[in-house]
Amino acid sequence: MLRGAISAGRGKKARETATVTVLKSMTLELFHQSMDQNGQAAILDLGPICGENINHLAMKVKRLYVCDVYNGIHRRLKQDQPLDDEWKQLDFADNSLDGILAWDLVDHLPDEQVLHLAKKCKDMVRPGGLVAIMAHSEKSLLEGINAYVISGGNRLTPKLQPDVNLPVFIRQNRQVLKLMLPFTPVKSFVYRNGMREFLFRRP
Repeated sequence: MLRGAISAGRGKKARETATVTVLKSMTLELFHQSMDQNGQAAILDLGPICGENINHLAMKVKRLYVCDVYNGIHRRLKQDQPLDDEWKQLDFADNSLDGILAWDLVDHLPDEQVLHLAKKCKDMVRPGGLVAIMAHSEKSLLEGINAYVISGGNRLTPKLQPDVNLPVFIRQNRQVLKLMLPFTPVKSFVYRNGMREFLFRRP
């Protein structure tokens, strides 16, 4: 069942009381393996911008692009601007990327914008390319809006983003899969805190 638009105030309170959970990301491990095999991989990180991740990923791929869509959405909502305009900055050529790290971005978008993002990703990613996403449960949502800092062993440490307030949409697995229909699901994982990871491949 879709749980829509949890208020920014609730998110702020959650951030004040959250216990940070470090995850060993199985999806990131598979993502890295694919990029390593490629040898010339070009990937896009959709943010939030995290210096640790830029350093980590830049050592693993040929070309790394970073676009902080989280802060862009926050800014547009605050200024009452249409979210459609946010995707215009993703002006990559068709079939130019091997992978996209979208983190939990879909949790902060209504269905129509997730569909728009999925179509945009399909255009940008080469056939066989990967898109990795996360999806919160109500339990993992209590940790707030985060960047996820990558460390050794594909571990992810949440890094709170106190200045970013976004709506939150909690979806069941089948809803996530339906919204990502341009892609073929490869693997999905569920963690103790309720966080889910999905890895998709472009046919």
